[in-house]
Amino acid sequence: MGVVQGFFGAGCGGTGWILFRADAPSGKWAQTVARLKGRPVGSACAASSSALTRYRMEDIALPFIIDGAPRTVTLPTIISEHFNAATLERSSALERTFIARGVGRAIWEAWSKRPPTLGDLAQRCPGTAWSLPPGRGWFLVDCRYATNLVTADGVMSGDRYGWPPKDVTLP
Repeated sequence: MGVVQGFFGAGCGGTGWILFRADAPSGKWAQTVARLKGRPVGSACAASSSALTRYRMEDIALPFIIDGAPRTVTLPTIISEHFNAATLERSSALERTFIARGVGRAIWEAWSKRPPTLGDLAQRCPGTAWSLPPGRGWFLVDCRYATNLVTADGVMSGDRYGWPPKDVTLP
């Protein structure tokens, strides 16, 4: 049986999980090293581990499916990469998250130095121009897309929930 995990941060001398900072640049990566350790909730502070986090902001063409119709929507997007070690060279896994303006988390990708076990991910994970391995020997092993939007009965609509925001224009 699993346990509920907590990420101990500043109260235990660490940083907690870092997705990105307010200084996300375009055209290059910014980076920091998070100090955290996942432990069962209720544990005392534990020694921290190091996790490289790279992030940047770019205009990204995101693959949407809206009511069954494929569309590409270009939005300002933060790309955040969270590695399982303090350096890219020592890492063997990473989680990449795309956070699009007016959408939130649009895409999540898991990468590993071990080949995927889920079979062909091409249909489920169409990718973006930024869905590339961070280096040689890396494999995409899983993904989640929050870009397939379906109107069921008109009760839940983008208009009702203010999407897209007034300052975001969809093609």
